[in-house]
Amino acid sequence: MHIRPEVLPFIVGSLVAGVLLAVSLKRLFRSRRVAVKLGSAIAVILCAYFLYFFRDPDRLPPEDASAIVAGADGTVVAITELREDNYLKTNCVRISIFLSLFDVHVNRAPIAGQSVFLGYFPGKYFFTFQEKSSEVNQHNKIIIAWVGLPILTLAMWRSGTRRPGVIALRRKSKLASPLKHML
Repeated sequence: MHIRPEVLPFIVGSLVAGVLLAVSLKRLFRSRRVAVKLGSAIAVILCAYFLYFFRDPDRLPPEDASAIVAGADGTVVAITELREDNYLKTNCVRISIFLSLFDVHVNRAPIAGQSVFLGYFPGKYFFTFQEKSSEVNQHNKIIIAWVGLPILTLAMWRSGTRRPGVIALRRKSKLASPLKHML
């Protein structure tokens, strides 16, 4: 398992918050020992959570190149048939996955194939429980050519189809070998 480098600002912020809390509590309790213990405890809890949140466990892709797997950990909240006219120009199926604060927040390609399009689309930051978030929130779109069929994947960094909530930060897509990002 790896820890994503995006965690560093959160670790620094947690340590700064712990120090500021300790300074504030020292004035309240007039005890340096209690203030340092409480400030340290809060900083350690926050750091541990952020390390957990930004974990990136190793995954082995299935040997079957035609396999379809979940693109993210989490709960499937909707499977919807719809018409996609911007890129695929055909009827398709949308699978929406909700990521809680305790799920792995890493998107992986759901299929083996060749990435033929990658686009970043700035947008709004609606909460994930609003249906419009899937269409208007900041996201990436990736088209993967798979067994002769194009597959469009959406990665919503703050909320939306890949729904990590409002605390996840915008990340840049890193595409490598399709099999490395498959699962």
